[in-house]
Amino acid sequence: MMEEPVRLVTTFIKEDASIALGFSTYLPVFPLFGDHFTRKLFPAYPPETLLDKSWFQNNKIDFLLLYLSDPQMPNPPSWLIPYRTQGNWALYYPEWNKPATP
Repeated sequence: MMEEPVRLVTTFIKEDASIALGFSTYLPVFPLFGDHFTRKLFPAYPPETLLDKSWFQNNKIDFLLLYLSDPQMPNPPSWLIPYRTQGNWALYYPEWNKPATP
């Protein structure tokens, strides 16, 4: 279950990024911190947090990692731009923080 999200994060997100986690299932997030534990992880709880633009801005969130099959997670708003997908997982970035293409 963790192979897809870990591959997305380690391949496309830099080590010092901040990531909102959009899934309600308990998953071990330890691998998402990176080799040097420098990524910042922010659980999106309650799930409606994903719709709160100011929460993303105030926490300086660079990406959203969303489990697409999680029925508790809302659809991302239009200001979250699709970036990459891997199976049932997707990365989004806020429109004001476009990542450099790896």
